[in-house]
Amino acid sequence: MATYRIDLAYDGSDFRGYAVQPNVRTVQGALEAQLSLHIPDIVTIVAGRTDAGVHAT
Repeated sequence: MATYRIDLAYDGSDFRGYAVQPNVRTVQGALEAQLSLHIPDIVTIVAGRTDAGVHAT
């Protein structure tokens, strides 16, 4: 299994926090949805988080 590292910054205005939650748009959910189009059976390991409406740089 290959391992990849992604460093990112984002505007959290349109998200309900970072971590996946049922029935709400989250940064992790959006990121995993896009990555899974190219990487099957994706597993993410996170070293940080933000709450709703917070931005990360």
